[in-house]
Amino acid sequence: MEFVVAPLVDDHPDPELLLRLAELVHAGGLRVMDVVVATRMPCGSVSWSDIDADEFSLAGIDLAAAGLISEQDIQDVMGRVALGGWAIVLIERTWDSPREHYRSPGATVISVAQVPADVAEAVLDDLGYQEDDTRNGGST
Repeated sequence: MEFVVAPLVDDHPDPELLLRLAELVHAGGLRVMDVVVATRMPCGSVSWSDIDADEFSLAGIDLAAAGLISEQDIQDVMGRVALGGWAIVLIERTWDSPREHYRSPGATVISVAQVPADVAEAVLDDLGYQEDDTRNGGST
């Protein structure tokens, strides 16, 4: 899994980024696991909020595992970006697609850490997701 971080546009994820993510989701190239909107303040503090999965699906993208991005993930990512508002998107590539396919102008791919499969599966189990779960766009 990878984190894609893009500056907010009018306090919302960049529509161009959402369009590119939706294209790749519909082509089967990736799954969007979770999205968080965060702001890094000049004093160093970070505030964030989860994206409403129902509202996000209006962009044509279902969140596969809403709630998967942890507070520690947010702190790690926000420690690597400039001040301001950012959309933090956790994706899982379902085929090896070039990063430029989902990079929007101004977005940066940050691989904070590779999440081992057993750790990701344990967290998903804790959240009540199963491999054949289609509630949030899963497709196996």
